[in-house]
Amino acid sequence: MDDSAQISITCDSAICVPLRDERRNIAGLIRAIARQDRTALARTVLLLCLDGDCPATRAAAATALADVPWLTARIVAISRLSSPDAGRARGAAMDAALALLAPDGVLLTTDADTRPDADWLAMSLVALRSADLVCGRIRRRDAARDAWRRPIETYLDQLAAARARIDPIAHDPDPHWNEGGASIALTAAAYRAVGGMPPLASGEDRALVDAVRRRGLRVRHDPAVRVATSSRATGRATGGLADAIRAGRAGADAGLVEHPAAVLARFARESAIRRAWTSRRPLPAYGIDEAALASAACAEALFHHAGGERGGPTPIALALDWLQDPRPAVAA
Repeated sequence: MDDSAQISITCDSAICVPLRDERRNIAGLIRAIARQDRTALARTVLLLCLDGDCPATRAAAATALADVPWLTARIVAISRLSSPDAGRARGAAMDAALALLAPDGVLLTTDADTRPDADWLAMSLVALRSADLVCGRIRRRDAARDAWRRPIETYLDQLAAARARIDPIAHDPDPHWNEGGASIALTAAAYRAVGGMPPLASGEDRALVDAVRRRGLRVRHDPAVRVATSSRATGRATGGLADAIRAGRAGADAGLVEHPAAVLARFARESAIRRAWTSRRPLPAYGIDEAALASAACAEALFHHAGGERGGPTPIALALDWLQDPRPAVAA
């Protein structure tokens, strides 16, 4: 890593960004970060991690940073692998940031093609007062270009609302479905507790959220923490949003979702497990054996043992119609 990472500073929070060939996007992100609350920024470092040296990206970042001298930033680099590895780069950024944080510090992460709202940092810090990890609400800046995604996002919004009714959680009162690296904030203590970023080339963001949840720590989905990201179809990680958008534009399963009956039944099972765990009553069977029970730190650690069968692929129009019908019962 660069010598710049060794400069001694101590901050309350760090914004960690993985970069791989992002010369066209990084200046916009830096400007968005610089518009955050100045009081919060005064104790915040922006940690940019280059996946490979990326001279053009480094130069674009340096130029943009020169225009915002009030923003403390560090640029580090890791060796480039032949294939993009977002988890490795994001983890390297967050690991480097740990050395710059106060013991009770906070790690935030976003992406180069994302533009946080002006109150993103402040609202993330507020949300962390009642949680260990906060997932922000992610919207697409150019959503009109991919109208085919609107029904799917409506479906996911309705499922999130249903989950709040079926399995209410005090520290997550108004959940949404976004758990992406475009907006995650967590305490340094939570990051250390789960052993850092999961070693995945893609999907590392959701895996981190799940690891924190299974550790028994509080995960909050806060709609007041907001960012806007691009709808680019050429991404930097295999299996990310860009791949999904590219497949959707090609018509590959763009209109198929899991049948909501199976999803709601899963929510009901999880709620039953959570209630039993909290009240120390015998757990519903659901195939949970004694070994799983003995090793679990919390109710969430048992959920994957009681997942049940996934619902079959269902056309989105039929799924939305089903969700509008109040009659179907949800079996636990």
